Amino acid sequence: MAYRFKFETLLTFRKNVEEQSRLRLTRELAALERYRGRLAELRTERLLLIDEFEASKKEKLEVLKYQYFIDAINYAEVAIINQVAGIALQEELISGVRRDLVEKMRARKVIEKVRERDKLVYLREMAKKEQKEGDEQVLLRFGKEAARL
Repeated sequence: MAYRFKFETLLTFRKNVEEQSRLRLTRELAALERYRGRLAELRTERLLLIDEFEASKKEKLEVLKYQYFIDAINYAEVAIINQVAGIALQEELISGVRRDLVEKMRARKVIEKVRERDKLVYLREMAKKEQKEGDEQVLLRFGKEAARL
C-alpha cells in the first residue's frame, strides 16, 4: 500500500494560494518600477522646462510665454509630488503583500511538516509490519524444521 497524505488537498491549496500571492507581489513590484520610471521622466521634463525657461530669459519674454513656463514648472512640481506620494503608497502596499506572502508560506510549511511527520509514522508502521511478517516466516520455517526432528 503506497503512502497517501490525508491532507494533500489542503497542501495543494496552500501552495496555490502562496503562488498567487507571489504573483501579486511580482505585479506590485513591477508597478512600483513603473512609478519610479515615471518619476524619473517627470523630473527630467521639469529640468528641461527650467532649462528652456532659462534659455528664453535671455531674450525678451512675453507675459503669456512667461506665464506658460511658470505654470508648466509648477504643474511638473505638483506631478512630481503626487508621483512621490504614489510611490510611498505602492511601497506600503508591497510591504503588506510581503507580510501576507510570509503568512501564507508559514501556513504551507506547517502542513508540509505535518506531512513529513505523518510519512515517518507510516514508514515506521510499514517497517514494523515487514519485521512482523519476516518474524512469522522465520517461525513457520523453524516450526517445520522442529516438527521434522
